[in-house]
Amino acid sequence: MNWCLLTFCLLFFTSAICEDRYVTYINAQQSSWVAGQNFDDTLAAIKTFKEAGEKFRSNGHAVVTLDFVSFIDDNTTVLPETFDARDEWSNCTSIGRVWDQGACEASWAIASTSVMSDRICIHSNFTTTPTISPQDLISCCRSCKIDCDGGFAILAWSYWNNSGIVTGGPYESYTGCKSYVNRPCEHTNGTEGVMCSDLNGSIDTCYYACDANAPQSLSYDSDLYFGEAPYFVDATERQIKLEIMNNGPVHALFDVFSDFFYYKSGLYVPTEDAEWVSENSAKIIGWGKENDTAYWLMVNSWNTSWGDGGLFKWPVNQTDYPLEAAVFAAIPIL
Repeated sequence: MNWCLLTFCLLFFTSAICEDRYVTYINAQQSSWVAGQNFDDTLAAIKTFKEAGEKFRSNGHAVVTLDFVSFIDDNTTVLPETFDARDEWSNCTSIGRVWDQGACEASWAIASTSVMSDRICIHSNFTTTPTISPQDLISCCRSCKIDCDGGFAILAWSYWNNSGIVTGGPYESYTGCKSYVNRPCEHTNGTEGVMCSDLNGSIDTCYYACDANAPQSLSYDSDLYFGEAPYFVDATERQIKLEIMNNGPVHALFDVFSDFFYYKSGLYVPTEDAEWVSENSAKIIGWGKENDTAYWLMVNSWNTSWGDGGLFKWPVNQTDYPLEAAVFAAIPIL
């Protein structure tokens, strides 16, 4: 199918035929991954409400400068060919949790608080297992976000260090101090849901108190968790793997292209004609090798109907679109 006609079809019509043709087109262009339908909406609508909103390189915005941190490495540590943090720390169920950001471009907040949750569990030797609230971060870190139109992930980590973040689970979970306020949307696989395009994303008002439906035993001030000063992980494959093995999952930034919304399985590489859409935040929980190609195992925040149960594989040191230069984290204060 002619790419210009395909683009016109995707942008201006809602026909399922157009979406099916795009999936067929993607699968015909490459063999490293499989495309399929993930959302009950057109590409134009998906792009509007599922853009990552990460503003790391946008508009020269003044962000916090972080130090690069490397493990002192005598090269005697043998790195396994495959590693999955879900197996290494199976008592930390937060590692495999897949969020749904809904109609709010909040991947920056969900990825960061997910890594914070994982690391608190790991560094406490499973004795403390909170779910750090992306909602508290979105609502109260004024310098971090641009309403529901994205945010600055690095500032999220600095906010954790300086102000602390309380606990809180997914939409209407009423677990922790502050639950997420944006409902899930755009599910497929026969799930009844609502279109993201029918919703308005909400950042909610910042208030230094727990939700009315939160457990009565919680108070905002006593529920705050803090982290040490955040840092970039030295931008090499070995250092990132050592960081994950020693301290837990890490937060990574990467570029999102139009075909990524249709990812189902395999090693994702943008097809030649894919349109750049935005930057995204996600969590790296491990690595592996497929067809002799090394990959990072990553958790997205577009619900479990997207991708491989909400996860995806990104090639290590991908030539045109590397993510190794923007990997960061912090050690929790316990």
